Amino acid sequence: MLSALAVPDPISEVALSLVSSPGAYVLLIGSGVSRPAGIPTGWEVIESLIGRLAAADGQTRPTDPSSWYEQRTGHKPTYGELIESLAPLPAERSALLTSFFEPNQGERERGLKQPTAAHRAIAELVDLGVVRVVVTTNFDRLLEMALAERGINASVVSTDDDLGGLPPLTQVRCVVVKVHGDYLDTRIRNTADEVAQLDPDLSTWLQTLFSQYGVVVAGWSGDYDAGLRGVIDAAAQPQYGAYWTHRSELTPLADQLAQHRNARRIKITDADSFFTRLLESVKSVRDLLEHGPLDEEIAVATAKRHLAAPGGRDRPQ
Repeated sequence: MLSALAVPDPISEVALSLVSSPGAYVLLIGSGVSRPAGIPTGWEVIESLIGRLAAADGQTRPTDPSSWYEQRTGHKPTYGELIESLAPLPAERSALLTSFFEPNQGERERGLKQPTAAHRAIAELVDLGVVRVVVTTNFDRLLEMALAERGINASVVSTDDDLGGLPPLTQVRCVVVKVHGDYLDTRIRNTADEVAQLDPDLSTWLQTLFSQYGVVVAGWSGDYDAGLRGVIDAAAQPQYGAYWTHRSELTPLADQLAQHRNARRIKITDADSFFTRLLESVKSVRDLLEHGPLDEEIAVATAKRHLAAPGGRDRPQ
């Protein structure tokens, strides 16, 4: 029986949870998953746009872009206002944003702004049916691209309007919840004030989601997302567990939230290696579970799968 297995390896523990309760765990991913692809953070986009605005005024790039903008306009910078200032027409906006989130020829040749090993491993976890919902603070479409590569057309939710036509989760193969929006929508949330307040219906829906589902956190520090933190903090304790991966020590805010969820903390090297290993373990558990394997057998099966994979752990099977 699954409950009789002793699992010392935390990634095997996550794999067992996903396999034993398919679709019962939400993935919560942040900029740490897309950053290796060369995708800028939301604040980096704002600072770059302010630099371009300063150049248009004939000034050098400010060392403190936010303060420079606030002195110039009398208020803090917002993504939508900056976009409209630099690109007032829809076609201009599309071209401006493309440079941040879509690869040019040189970037494509270097493999930048393309789905990472983490994105592709997540897509395969969805394809295997063990993950159904991914909540992300990222603006890019790398996860949607990775899912599309596997023939999965995800339902994308980022506003209250999107929730209206969303079927029950049990009837959806994959939902990608972009809590701060999509880069081609000028309504995306970027500043501290913007991310502190999510759309009301979306906030309520997410609170219900985190009250009913377990969660696996990767690449998300939680520090700058007061709105999402508040939603998770207000959610009831679900019957499923929580896993919080981290490269360095959790910040006080993240630590407090992890404690609130009774999250199992897992030290990782990076998101690519974590999700690739998780995928390997999920496959091994699925292969061996019906025979009642020992945890050592899971490790051996995972190692064999890894050795047989071209490129090793960096390439999910």
